[in-house]
Amino acid sequence: MPTTELDGLVTRTTVILEKPADWEEWIFLRKDSANRNHLWPMVNPDLDEEALEQLEEPEPVIPEQYHEVTEQDTGVVLRDMTTEEFQRYQQAERGYDRALARYTVKRKALDDFTQEIGRTISRRHIHLIQSDDTAYARLKRLKKHLCPSTAERELQLLTKYRQLQSRPRNNIDTWLDEWLHVVRLCEAANLPDVTSPRAQRDFLLAVKGLDDTWATTQQANLFEAQIQGQSVKSLDDLIAQFTMYWRSTRPVASSHGTFATLGISQDEPQATENKDKREQDKKPKCVCGLNHRFKDCWYLGAKGKPQGWTPKPEIQEQFDKAMASRSTFGAAMKAALKANTNAVKARDHAGTEASAASTAPRQFDDHTPTFDTLNSHVSQLTMSSDCASEQTVKPSLINRWILDPGSNTHVTNSRAYELLIHEWGDVILLINTPRGTEQIELTYVAYVPGFLTNVVGLSRCRSIGIHFDSGRDCLYQKSWKNVVCKLNYTGGHWLIDAE
Repeated sequence: MPTTELDGLVTRTTVILEKPADWEEWIFLRKDSANRNHLWPMVNPDLDEEALEQLEEPEPVIPEQYHEVTEQDTGVVLRDMTTEEFQRYQQAERGYDRALARYTVKRKALDDFTQEIGRTISRRHIHLIQSDDTAYARLKRLKKHLCPSTAERELQLLTKYRQLQSRPRNNIDTWLDEWLHVVRLCEAANLPDVTSPRAQRDFLLAVKGLDDTWATTQQANLFEAQIQGQSVKSLDDLIAQFTMYWRSTRPVASSHGTFATLGISQDEPQATENKDKREQDKKPKCVCGLNHRFKDCWYLGAKGKPQGWTPKPEIQEQFDKAMASRSTFGAAMKAALKANTNAVKARDHAGTEASAASTAPRQFDDHTPTFDTLNSHVSQLTMSSDCASEQTVKPSLINRWILDPGSNTHVTNSRAYELLIHEWGDVILLINTPRGTEQIELTYVAYVPGFLTNVVGLSRCRSIGIHFDSGRDCLYQKSWKNVVCKLNYTGGHWLIDAE
């Protein structure tokens, strides 16, 4: 677990040893700290105690060791020394002072390092080192309890490495950094899975889903280099090149009118990711192995199951046993199952009522053409579509309808939605409402083939009292209580159409 510590005017990031997965990074930082004062040979937990380098206090200089007794001595050693003996004694005394100073510095550094170990472990592990006074004893004890075995470590690294080989869902920069980090850990563990050029091939296969052209070109270069017996690009070089290529070619958001919609976000904001992670950590661990409440578990009838999902028999058996018992957990599971079952019945009933009602689509704009501005929009749409067609676009948005508060024109890129279209036409859409799925009608929609997405211009809806609430992700009509459309916030855009 990362944390920060202040050192004068410098803020440093450190790692708190909380679980076995933190051991490698934590012990690396402790070794780095110990090496600043050449202490690692004295505290290395991988060595036996007999093999450790010892810190010994220098012996003080005794004057009698540098004087030969004679009959003329007065009993005062320093007065009885000859000039040569006194010079040798002074030289030894200066050497002792220097050795004592070095010892004092090293002794203090060792004491500070011992305290540093206690400050950089989780509070729940402090009891492990309470009876150990030396840095070596503390490191040895922590290694015994928190250092994963070689087999366990290799399994963890292989799992992380295989997870990297799928296309990233959120932050691409973080994913690329993780490639470098995990591969270096695998190399340190001497895992054959990352030996060159295996890691390069796996990386190119992983980025193929992001940019097929770049990955295919690099795969051909890699294959050609192997055929010719030449050295291949290192994984570091490939990742650095792809990072620069990706940043220079991915789409950039525009700030004008309708085309602010085209700023297709590749990465969710970091603050949102951190918030989601904190919320996920707060949720209890379910019997199914995921962090969520019982009411959100698919085994208890929660909505959102992927198509084709089937329960695992061994997990379903655990739920059945728990619900058959009289425990608190069993009662909570039964309550969640009952609530989800009732919710499904309510949704089915609402859907039946909605389908039985009038099928006429809801009026969703003013039904008024704006021909004085349409021509300018047509030329701008066509020009922007041609320019944007060379950009990389998220395919998931091509067939979706995005709400654009800055547009006074509806835009579609497909005739599939239109009725009686020539250059302008009407569109029938399905939207999500608090009452279920309903149809709406958009009029005077501009048809622009090749446009990057479909746009609903909010200003066309304003005249009939439809307004946008970004806090609740919805559209309401006249009164904030009268919600007429539930929006789906995805990738920085509000999507209006039902999936």
